[in-house]
Amino acid sequence: MQLLRDILDKQVVDREQVKIGKVDGLVAELRQGKPPRVVAIELGSVALGRRLGAAPGRWAARLAARLSGKRQARPHRIAWNKVRDIGVDIEFRYRRAPDQSLCLAGLAAPTRRRPDSGSLTMATVNLDHLAGRRVWSENGRSIGYIEEIIAEQDGDDLVVTEFHVGIFAAFERLSASTIGTALLDVFALRRREGLYRIPWDKIDISEPARPRLLCSEQELSGFTAGSQRRKTSH
Repeated sequence: MQLLRDILDKQVVDREQVKIGKVDGLVAELRQGKPPRVVAIELGSVALGRRLGAAPGRWAARLAARLSGKRQARPHRIAWNKVRDIGVDIEFRYRRAPDQSLCLAGLAAPTRRRPDSGSLTMATVNLDHLAGRRVWSENGRSIGYIEEIIAEQDGDDLVVTEFHVGIFAAFERLSASTIGTALLDVFALRRREGLYRIPWDKIDISEPARPRLLCSEQELSGFTAGSQRRKTSH
């Protein structure tokens, strides 16, 4: 599953098919020695504002607090394990109350910590904040931009398996349609070598504003789309 293409900005409906918003944020738990696990989606103007940057996020939070109270200064969250169906819309096992408020149990606010801090508090990161971010090598060189995040089902969990990095990775989202696929084939963008498919454990995403490569640039060459196709053919 391509999280940015298939989940982010999708319509969210409750169990009675009533629209309750769109997916404005994706929250993942960072786990020691294990791939990041998707734990919640975020809805609302505050989550959307944070995607635009720190300042727009603060402005959206202040406005929401002034208009609707301090409780509205944080994004609304719905636990990922409450997903009922993913199709054209994303359906959750929730419903709206007669007063049109959401009947849902929110998660705690995001908490970040250093991996070596020993804290038992869940460390989370917003995957949507990674979209379009430069990835930096150990030598301080930019290797490209995060344009897609791949996740797979692992039992009851949805876990991140790899990141697609490069100037052509953004065109993957076009492949959702027949016309988009045809355009990619015309310009041969699906076969370009400028795309890295980097495993989850080779990028540090604990600071979304500056994701870092955890392997050498020499090792990175083995993660190009072209090299992986050659390995498969052998």
